[in-house]
Amino acid sequence: MGVYTTAEEATYRVPAHRMFKALVTERQIVAPKVMPSFFNSMEIVHGDGGVGTVKKANFAQGSGLPFKCMSLRIDALDTEKYYVRSTLFEGEYIGDTLEKIVHEIKMEPLENGCKSTVRSNYHLKPGAVFNEAVAEATKMHSQVLNKAIEEYLLSHPDVCA
Repeated sequence: MGVYTTAEEATYRVPAHRMFKALVTERQIVAPKVMPSFFNSMEIVHGDGGVGTVKKANFAQGSGLPFKCMSLRIDALDTEKYYVRSTLFEGEYIGDTLEKIVHEIKMEPLENGCKSTVRSNYHLKPGAVFNEAVAEATKMHSQVLNKAIEEYLLSHPDVCA
């Protein structure tokens, strides 16, 4: 089994604590509000939001994604250091090629916002060949969602405060 790794950084004009809440601890509330054309729903199906919590996202028809749902589990969470490691383990996205995808997100406070570092490890099934277009599509959808959340937080200063 091979592992294909990607990393990316982005800066946001929102403080780290708000962006982290919106992207991680309250994602199931914020993401469907911000992008209803992308998400039908997102919910906690197991746990209390901490380590071991499982969240399921159901995507809207016409969202541009080739799958209907996905489930991820929070494996590590440090809300004071703005760090989370989660595993995407279920859904059509995993398919015939991937065993799982492990994402690590770290937010760093900046003077006028924050910096996000995301590392994604795509764990391939034995004999599978990774399609880099999958990683690029994931990155693009993530960037669109994150920028939409940033704009939402800027226009709603009470959300995730």
